[in-house]
Amino acid sequence: MRSVGAVCAAFAVGMASLVAVNRTSAEQRVPAAKDRRTSPTRQDVEPGRVIGKWYMGTMTGVDCNVSVNADRTLTVQWGGCFHQDPVIKATWKISADKITWSDATLKKRLGPHLSVVGVGKNIVLVPQSNESKVKRHGYHYEYCFWRNLMGDKGLELPKEARELDKRRR
Repeated sequence: MRSVGAVCAAFAVGMASLVAVNRTSAEQRVPAAKDRRTSPTRQDVEPGRVIGKWYMGTMTGVDCNVSVNADRTLTVQWGGCFHQDPVIKATWKISADKITWSDATLKKRLGPHLSVVGVGKNIVLVPQSNESKVKRHGYHYEYCFWRNLMGDKGLELPKEARELDKRRR
């Protein structure tokens, strides 16, 4: 007959295994607290890595869509459920780990640049105007741009962005 201690130890090992199996792959790779608070990975960026459609917003009313184009133009549009602001068009360049522009309206709303930051397997674009919010709250899509996987056809963010949102709730 087994002792009570041996039975409890076997139960604890079994429960730990069950919990490990039920974790998502994102949680196994990066613990939530570390994911939200770690220093970003910044390095010189190849222009091809930032070309595409990007999204930042609440998904319930205040959104911003950025299209970074290969011809060094970008378009930015703020909007929401019931309105769309006029599209802002500008040219961009990369300086080390930042996308910069000279458009005065963009500088007023986003700051003078977007920092290109590695988050897990993804990159995000952090507006200079939101850097302090990102330091406090992490790389949530409310404060920085995540790549929109569907482009003009709709909105789908990478799995890691959705995982960050679930942890925040």
